[in-house]
Amino acid sequence: MIRLYRSVQTIIAKLPDLFKLRNSMDESSKPEVETIELDQFLKLAEVCQSGGQAKHLIQSGGVLVNGVIEMRRGKKLRPGDSVSVGGEEFMVGSDTDDIDE
Repeated sequence: MIRLYRSVQTIIAKLPDLFKLRNSMDESSKPEVETIELDQFLKLAEVCQSGGQAKHLIQSGGVLVNGVIEMRRGKKLRPGDSVSVGGEEFMVGSDTDDIDE
């Protein structure tokens, strides 16, 4: 019984270190994914000149994201997503993508 108590005490004493190790592993194992909001993407792609135009276009159902009508202007887009507007399709890229010239 004394040994069990001592090992439990040892484990309890080491818990803060174990949590620090686990949290640092969780943070480093999550890759950061670049995102852009749909309305910002439409402005960047020069589909719209202003946020107001982007909002109107999105809320009118004129924008497809990955083939589905998207009504949320704050929808987070990730590299590889496709955005279609008026029959024109755009692919979301990343700053780290290689650009073929």
